[in-house]
Amino acid sequence: MQLNNGNHPINILTTHYNYLVCGNYEGTIRFYDYNFKIVAWFEDCLFSNVKSISFSQTEPKPCTTEVQQEKDDEIFMCSDFLVADENALICMLQSMLFEEIEPAKKKGYTIMHGIKSSISAIAVHPDQSLLAIAGADGFILLWDYLKKGDPMSNYENFHKETKESKGKDFKYYTLVEFTPDGQELLVAQWNGDIKILDIHTCLFKKLNTALKTTDRATRYPITQMIISPDGKYFAVCDTNCAVSLFKKDHINGDPNKPVEWQFNGKIKSHEIGVSSIAFGNGLDESGNPMHRLFSIGKDRRMFEYDVYASAYHDKLPVINHFYIEQEALPTSCIWYPKKDSKEGLLLTSNNDYKMKVWNPSA
Repeated sequence: MQLNNGNHPINILTTHYNYLVCGNYEGTIRFYDYNFKIVAWFEDCLFSNVKSISFSQTEPKPCTTEVQQEKDDEIFMCSDFLVADENALICMLQSMLFEEIEPAKKKGYTIMHGIKSSISAIAVHPDQSLLAIAGADGFILLWDYLKKGDPMSNYENFHKETKESKGKDFKYYTLVEFTPDGQELLVAQWNGDIKILDIHTCLFKKLNTALKTTDRATRYPITQMIISPDGKYFAVCDTNCAVSLFKKDHINGDPNKPVEWQFNGKIKSHEIGVSSIAFGNGLDESGNPMHRLFSIGKDRRMFEYDVYASAYHDKLPVINHFYIEQEALPTSCIWYPKKDSKEGLLLTSNNDYKMKVWNPSA
């Protein structure tokens, strides 16, 4: 008799009370009676490949406190039990979880857990001993590396089947960055979307408009994400040779509306891949500090964009562009940190192991 649908094998086969218990490859636990009729199942616990099931020696507890109305309907009951999977997740489950409606309440009590997949990105908090860890399969961990306790976690977008459907090199989250004030974590995704995580609750914020680099059906992974020093802007580049800018401001510029992150402009400036982007600083005509945004690409060109002219428009205007290489390919760029320089300079590197300093305004 085939108990599982598809090609998922049964790893654990045991008995408890009046049931036959199966722990399965896809992370589910199912209870059958001895006529192979399914009685209960636990499928929202975020387990990977189940490796162990262990029942306590306590008396079985019913899954509900409601009075049984029909004699032919038996109430499912079992003792508390521990489940361990191949990713070192150990949880205690109870019979009452079977009757829970909300998936978040059906996950049981976590005893300990390891990392569920390969790590796609990390970021360190600017002020606290906090490390943000992004998993390739779609989870976020916030871990205090001094206290070394249990991390806060977000599995809202966790998909156990991701690797099988998208390929072994697929990364659901591609980049994470803390804002300079440390209150938010910016999370870039494979489809060009960006989510904002509240570090105090480890939950994604609900924004008035979702942050995304495109509305088209074809999506492109984000390859780099940078934040301005004052935390008012962030920019990303993707595999479609595009640079996108986002701003934290009142919604649509209306001072009566709340402040949140919103899309501010985009341009597909480079002919082939964007190698790197960087924020710089300078002075406007009135002598006030201003932001500058640059990109370099495999087409050997550097672009500077007008951060302020892009306000609430779809287009990210270009101020200037020029070639920076003849044969070598640019690989990265940063705003030159030299303090005694009277001019704003950009430092670039290439695949010939060379670094160059540029004055973009010259």
